[in-house]
Amino acid sequence: MIQAIRSSLEWKLILIIFATIFITVTGVSTFSFIKSSEAINNDVVRFSNQILKQANLNLSRYIRDNEQFFRTISGSREFQDWLKTGSDDHYGLFDSYQKIETVWIAPFSTYHPETLSIKLYNENGNESTYRPMFILAQAILLRRVGMLLDWLDLKT
Repeated sequence: MIQAIRSSLEWKLILIIFATIFITVTGVSTFSFIKSSEAINNDVVRFSNQILKQANLNLSRYIRDNEQFFRTISGSREFQDWLKTGSDDHYGLFDSYQKIETVWIAPFSTYHPETLSIKLYNENGNESTYRPMFILAQAILLRRVGMLLDWLDLKT
């Protein structure tokens, strides 16, 4: 076979054409791979920067909303009444807190469903914690599921 290639012009031509095509395809493939990799890397960097900028904007908006919410509550009449209520006046504390929750906290937590809890403190020793009902319901459900799974483990 090698002897036939050395002596035949036809085989030499076929070998040269094959080598030319192979080198061309290999070169084009390598060039395409390098350019595609660069484009993908550039897109990854660009999209990562966009995601980080958007996350930063969302976080800034969220912090501004929380600051505004607490500034608004701190200046509200309901909160001032809650602050002035003595720690021994349980009905007054409850009534003031219910007003704060109805007027301020519930709309805020509806707008921000990711809010897990809001805690209000007073120097007089008053303290109130708001937790959305769906979070309490989820906690109860998860606890019951966990108890059921424990019970099933004991049965097996």
